[in-house]
Amino acid sequence: MAKTNMKKIIVNNGSVSKKYALFDSDKEIMSAHYEMLPEGFVVTETAADGEKEAQIDRKIFDKSFSDFIGKLLDRKLLSDKKEISAIGVRIVAPGKYFQEHRLIDDKFLFNLDDISDLSPLHVKPVQKELSDIRAELGNSAKIFSISDSAFHGTITTAARLYALPREMMEKLGLYRYGYHGISVSSVVNEINKGSEKYQNIVVCHLGGGSSITAVKGNQSFDTTMGFSPLEGLPMATRSGDVDPNVLISIVDSEGFDTAELQEFLYKKCGMKGLSGISGDTRVILDEIAKGNKDAENALDLYVYQIQKTIGAFFTALGGLDALIFTGTIGERSAEVRRRICDKLSLIGVKLNPGKNKLQINGDGQISSDDSRVRVLAVRTKEAEEMARIIETLV
Repeated sequence: MAKTNMKKIIVNNGSVSKKYALFDSDKEIMSAHYEMLPEGFVVTETAADGEKEAQIDRKIFDKSFSDFIGKLLDRKLLSDKKEISAIGVRIVAPGKYFQEHRLIDDKFLFNLDDISDLSPLHVKPVQKELSDIRAELGNSAKIFSISDSAFHGTITTAARLYALPREMMEKLGLYRYGYHGISVSSVVNEINKGSEKYQNIVVCHLGGGSSITAVKGNQSFDTTMGFSPLEGLPMATRSGDVDPNVLISIVDSEGFDTAELQEFLYKKCGMKGLSGISGDTRVILDEIAKGNKDAENALDLYVYQIQKTIGAFFTALGGLDALIFTGTIGERSAEVRRRICDKLSLIGVKLNPGKNKLQINGDGQISSDDSRVRVLAVRTKEAEEMARIIETLV
């Protein structure tokens, strides 16, 4: 049963951004998005009086939770910190323990610390965030882990397993867990609000981290990310799938230890590594327009792997009713969507060029009326999804 007049804060940390939102029951009151951009740090506030953006310094970015609480108090959206009864934090972490939404207690913190080296891009920042939350609020609010993998608990056994000795998989918890589950769940729920229902769906969450999920009957069927958010597609700075012997060669050549190899694969590869310039798709497209072949090759690889995965999931699902683009790139880049859909006519995808260019903020159909597969750009609403989940936990 939903709790009335329950004020809660949603915390969603990425590798270079932090998002916060205040909800009163199921209504979002205010949000703030703190970003680390090439040109500096910025915060974007959204409330009833509109949206405003401001430059900030590193100190404010590092203490963004406290800054957000201060903004809520200044705006009189909170009269006291103790009004906050619950906090939901997006958790991206491998292991069976983290596949459920749960209360964050001492046991949770111990288990999180135990696997912090397995997903450093996400776990270590969230550990700091949890420390900042406790420093700011003490024990006045319950803090909940909202698992980014829980939605993928339904993927098939064949999709979940690695071809490794069973004893080793069980001992170390080496399974494909999948991520971006909160985002995928939110867009599936969003399109189900309409009159048209879809049985077989492919969701492309494309951003700094990118993944593709096959959805059958509103449940996750298969997804590209695996034990960690490193597996699958090439991403902004993450390598995605690489032949293990390539990694052995790199270690032999460069003398990397495991921490250095992990740092390399997470932060120096992907489109940034291949282009030699940037992992930002906007920069890549600008460079392509200037004739930069390395940038062209980086984007071609990204697009090709996405096309190939969509085709594979089409086969695995036994057909496709809807193809959804979400995430920063999926929602905003008409050019990337065009490139991806350009070779998907064989499976029934046909874009409407005009609609594709207009739908730059993830809010509608971009396929032609005679397309056998409905193609949609849908804005991910992770904060709303997390707020809904909290209502079931408190």
